[in-house]
Amino acid sequence: MRHRATAAAALGVVLLVLLGCCRTIPVTAKPCPENSVFVYSAAHDKPMCACDPKAHCAGESCVSGSDDNLPAMSASNKGFPIDCPTCSCYFLERASEAIINGGGKPITDPNTGKVLFYDHPDSVFNEHCEVDPDVMPPAPKALDRVNWVHIPKCASSVTSLIYNYACRDFTSAVVYDPQRDGPLNQNETFRAYKPHTCAACFQTCNKRKCSRFTTWAPHSGLMRDEGEVREKQCTARVVGVVPGHNPLDFSARMHGSYIGTFRDPRRRLLSAFNYHRHAYGMVKTQQAKLKNTHTLEEFVAFNGIAHCQVKHLNGIKCGEQNVDIGFGFVTAAVERFLTTFAFGGLTDYYSLSVCLFHRIYGGKVHPDELRNMRPGEDFLAKYEKEGYNILPKSAWRDFSVRDEPYDWLLYTVVLDRFHTLVRTYGLVVPDTLAREHAAIMRYCSEWVEAAKSGDSDRYRDGADKCLDYVEPPATDE
Repeated sequence: MRHRATAAAALGVVLLVLLGCCRTIPVTAKPCPENSVFVYSAAHDKPMCACDPKAHCAGESCVSGSDDNLPAMSASNKGFPIDCPTCSCYFLERASEAIINGGGKPITDPNTGKVLFYDHPDSVFNEHCEVDPDVMPPAPKALDRVNWVHIPKCASSVTSLIYNYACRDFTSAVVYDPQRDGPLNQNETFRAYKPHTCAACFQTCNKRKCSRFTTWAPHSGLMRDEGEVREKQCTARVVGVVPGHNPLDFSARMHGSYIGTFRDPRRRLLSAFNYHRHAYGMVKTQQAKLKNTHTLEEFVAFNGIAHCQVKHLNGIKCGEQNVDIGFGFVTAAVERFLTTFAFGGLTDYYSLSVCLFHRIYGGKVHPDELRNMRPGEDFLAKYEKEGYNILPKSAWRDFSVRDEPYDWLLYTVVLDRFHTLVRTYGLVVPDTLAREHAAIMRYCSEWVEAAKSGDSDRYRDGADKCLDYVEPPATDE
């Protein structure tokens, strides 16, 4: 009894000190305070702040977790709702480091005045993400599972975003480390997490041996270090298997978990052309013939090259040949994107995509998420030396969208949705995005609206007008 009284008195002192020192900071993106992570709680069916495994919850709405929230919410009083105004996570031995929930900026419902959630400091977000102060964003929601749709030449760097989000804010989980005997395995907190997740995120997860993480990207800088496979340990609650650029099967249980980045097909085609005529899924004997293509028109006309993004969303490998892709594949891809994707970013607005993802799904931005992990320019000299001709960066501007029609129609829908979400979640729309969206919608608004509403009677006319698109003159930017 005396021990409990002493602990309660200590907690009271902690809370008094914290309440006296906290101040409101007008920042955005991170919905949970320090010493906690943003998770989807299956037990509560809502986003929660889960305390560090060694921390305790203090406040009026502390709750228990469940097996679905292991390990962060596996004991009593291990988390709290994101709208709790008094809750925090604290360590008795490190009371001065705790941050009371009220230290964030309260985001309120304009109609009722009720606090919807607290936006907490995130210095990386603040530095790189420009916010419109006049827009109240919807409350963030936590993803309970993540599946990466890895379309070739559409930003491999998104792996960093997924890894850092899925591994939450557990610092030791975002370092590269040998899987079997590295220092992570000597870390007590990591060992507490490890039984509840894959031992390593960077494993192929073949034959369903790994059920909670989806991505496997054998790309230099992401996975391999001079030929030696190094693992990135992960504390994740995600499901599925995606080896490399293989398309997903889009089973019903995965709906709402897909994350992907999409790209203007003309730019994606140029990137693939300059990257030794990239054609994932094409047999090597056929790929070798691609070296003899010298223009984008010749490249896209080669059997298997066109419609990569549409093929991917229909479960077909990007470079697979002798597949009769028709207009129905476009409408199927659009429907799949609109109904099953949790997030669709844009490669050519990558930093903004990172900002938007965190605005929607919370979690703290990690600096690595904003890095270009595999700059295409790093490979150009190598491939030119091997005899591949390299086209200038601006070559895509002279390429007609009618030569890559289906990917173009898909891209316009993704672009429009992205533009809408940027505005909805209170981020500033860059001038380049505003101009691109306006120029494309002059031709494609009818198609986009028909595609979003499922109005099949308007598909063909809208698509024909959209494919009349003419790229406006380049600006100085």
